[in-house]
Amino acid sequence: MYDNLDKKRGGLWWTYLLSLLFKAAVDVGFLYVFHRLYKDYNMPRVVACSESPCPNTVDCYISRPTEKKIFTYFMVATAVLCILLNLSEVSYLVGKRCLEVLGPRPRGSRHRAHLPEACPPYALSPGEHPQGGNSVLMKAEMTTIDAGGFP
Repeated sequence: MYDNLDKKRGGLWWTYLLSLLFKAAVDVGFLYVFHRLYKDYNMPRVVACSESPCPNTVDCYISRPTEKKIFTYFMVATAVLCILLNLSEVSYLVGKRCLEVLGPRPRGSRHRAHLPEACPPYALSPGEHPQGGNSVLMKAEMTTIDAGGFP
């Protein structure tokens, strides 16, 4: 389907980027709503309740408030970590794309330009695998290279 699986291009790149931003936005919205419901993420031990069917204000006790508070802090810390990881991945993707677009274009093969002319290309001798230890290096111009035997 894709020629190079390491590269994300076009619609796939935009879809992945928007999904990261959407996940971060959902986590931020969750933290905001949770903060508005429970001031400073604090679980009260007792709540004054004046809802029906109670005729007057009564004290309602919340069971296991310390456990709920610890779980709430863990949940908030996990959400903050997810937001930070999503935003760091977004900045990495955008920065990498900016470097690809704005960076210098490579001219030709860079690996070939660094080899000295006195060093001819070599290939393994046909029929032997490097695992056997009996392979011989030969000049590539003299042999035909068959890479079918190697993974």
